[in-house]
This record gives sequence, structure tokens and C-alpha cells, in this order.
Amino acid sequence: MNLFKRKIFRTVLAGLSYLFVLGNSSSHMNLGAEDSKKLIISSWFGPGPALNTADQLKLVAEAGFTVVGPRTWHPSQPFFSAEDYRKFLDNCRLAGIKGIMVSKLHMPIDSNSVDVDKLKSLLLDSTGSELALKDHPALSHYLVYDEPHRNKFESIKKFKDALSKVDPVHPMFVNLFPIYATPSQLGTESYHDYLTTFTDIVNPPMLSVDVYPFREDGLLASYFYNLDLVRKHAQLKGIDPWLSIQTWEGPGHKFPTEDQVRWQAFHGLAYGYKAIFYFTLYGGSAEEQAIMNWNGSKGILYESTKALNARLKEVGNILVNLEHKDVFHGGRELPYGANEIPEEFPIAVEPADAPITISTFEGKGGSRYFLLVNRSFDLSQEVSVTALESNMTVLFDESGAMGSSCRIKFSPGDGRLIRLGN
Repeated sequence: MNLFKRKIFRTVLAGLSYLFVLGNSSSHMNLGAEDSKKLIISSWFGPGPALNTADQLKLVAEAGFTVVGPRTWHPSQPFFSAEDYRKFLDNCRLAGIKGIMVSKLHMPIDSNSVDVDKLKSLLLDSTGSELALKDHPALSHYLVYDEPHRNKFESIKKFKDALSKVDPVHPMFVNLFPIYATPSQLGTESYHDYLTTFTDIVNPPMLSVDVYPFREDGLLASYFYNLDLVRKHAQLKGIDPWLSIQTWEGPGHKFPTEDQVRWQAFHGLAYGYKAIFYFTLYGGSAEEQAIMNWNGSKGILYESTKALNARLKEVGNILVNLEHKDVFHGGRELPYGANEIPEEFPIAVEPADAPITISTFEGKGGSRYFLLVNRSFDLSQEVSVTALESNMTVLFDESGAMGSSCRIKFSPGDGRLIRLGN
């Protein structure tokens, strides 16, 4: 269809059917099998021993987190003991969420000399260790390593195999470097080689990465390219990609705004990520720059995070049950490594130069979904959207818009989910 005919077709469709159904809660009901899995919403820097209470974990759950952890080191919040972990998981269960354990048993990886038989013996003799909790109903995953060098991959593989013999239910979780890590940090000539080598050797159950885009010198230019590389490597292996987003200020990075946090989270969903981790939950470079403060009180980002997580659950709990197909970008200037929206595309956005990210998803029965995200984290947008092949429904939108054409308002960095068909 050439551009002239396409514009005529949009106009005719818009004139024939411009339908809004206000307050129509049925627009996102009856999703059937497409609402069985749930989006993982988690964090780094969970509560330390001093905050390991049921009330504190309930505050975390009320902010919309579904998994707590990992319990990583902080000068004022040391590693948990095995007994701390038992209490932690008991409190998670009371709060209705799950917990990730940071196992000290990964230390043989650091020596690059994992003796599998000896390791199996150690894991099986788990009295008094974290592995004694492998049957706890609140256990989610084991964090085994964060940002490994290439020379750790074989040891991680051995550890994974040994761990799975002892606990075949709860997988290990390794978080990888982002694209801006140096070759000396990666241990490979390129980032592509780093991802390929890791997935080939380790055969991980998921592919996790942290990418923090808001830097003192501006937005990370390769941000979307990084998201795309990781999700494509995950698709090749048939595993889920996981993403850690920036809620901190550190060396070379600046503290993100609420809009910038939302922008990261919705773009994570747009690129098909099945888990969103906040870095960090507790603390930050300044006490007031946090979701939760080290003293247990709510931080400056608590309420905005709670509202965002409610939105992420609505949209994400549908998307994690769909097959992520592709992602495209509109606008005058495309981000590095991005693909522009094809001329032949099932939906049209006006104005055509609006900076909108559009990702495509497909359900088991052939149902089609589109997630639209405002690529501006500074400005709100309002666009017209036309379905060129069938009617559509805008899910979880106040307008409850249904029909072949509608207008959608976006806050900075916000997303809207569209389903094609009735």
C-alpha cells in the first residue's frame, strides 16, 4: 500500500468508526490462558538483618514488589546468615511475596577450580546452610554471581549443574555486564561475543542484565541497542530476558526522575523483558534518594514506585504470557541500533514523526497486541492511533477506547497496550 492510499485508508476508517466506551472494564477481561504467568518485579539491596521483619516486608509488598532481594552487601547491612534467611523467607511468606537468596556457596567460582563431586557433597550436606531452605515455599531463586568475567563461565556452569542436582526447582540467577563494560571487564573482544559465549557455555535459565542509561554526560546512546542485543540472545536460547533499571545516583550516573524510571520500565516491557529489577530498593548515594530508606522508612520514590508497579502489573502480566515478536521506533531521529516502523504495519500513529516506541506481541491463538511507549521522558504526548486491519481495544486506559481509531494521551515515558480484534 503506497503512502497516498494508506492515508486515505486511515481517514476512511477514522470516519467510519471512532468509538469510545467510557469506564468499560470488560475491555481487558476474558484473557483466558494469557494471564497465567506474572511479571517479576524485584530489586537489588533488599532489607538487611536489622530490617528483617514482617512489617518491613509488608511495606515492600505494598509497593508492588513480587520478589524481594537479592540481599547484597552494604557497609551497614551485612550478608544474611542461614538463620537470617530462614526468618527472611518466613517474613516474605507472611507478606505474600518471594525472596531471592544470595548464596555464599558460590565462592568456589571465584577460585576457578570447582570440584563438582566435592561441591555436590557440600550442597547435599546443607544442614545449617542456605540449602537447608531449598523447600521453603517463599524461595524464588539463588543469586550466584553478578557481572562475571569470561574466565568465570565454566565455573558457573559447573556450579549450576551441581546446584540443580540438589535443588532442581529453584534456578540460579547470574547478572551480566552492560554494553559499556570494557573488554578487560568482559574478557571478550566484543559485547556480542560476551553474550554468545555466556549463553553457549552456561546455558542459563534466564538472561539478566543491568543497564543504567542516565549519565552525567547525558543519555546512554547505546541503551536500546543493549536491550535489543540481550533480548535477541535470550530468544535464540528460548529463555526469558531480565532487566535491572536505574533508581540510583553513583559515579558517572545521575539520580533519575520519576518519569525517567517509568521510561526505563516500560521500555523494558517493550523489549520483551519478563522481569524488572530496581537498582536499588534500599538506600542510595543520599538517604533521601531511595524507594526505601536504610532506617526502614519510605523513601522519596516509594509512592511513585508503588503507582508504577501497579501499572506494570496490569500490562506486564499480559505481556509475559505472549510471544515477543519485534520492536520499532518512530520519530524524526531514531536511537542507535533501532528499526523504524515499517510502511506496511497493522497500526498507524499520527503525527508520523511522534517519538513512539512500538513493540509487537502474539498470543497462542494468534491474538495480536501492541505496546506503545512515549520515548520522551520529558514531555507528554497525544497521538491518533488507527488500526488498519481490524478494530482495536486500548487496555487499562481511562477512556476504555474501542474501535478502529482513537486518541491516546501519554505521560512522559508511559506506555499503552493495544489489542487487535474484538
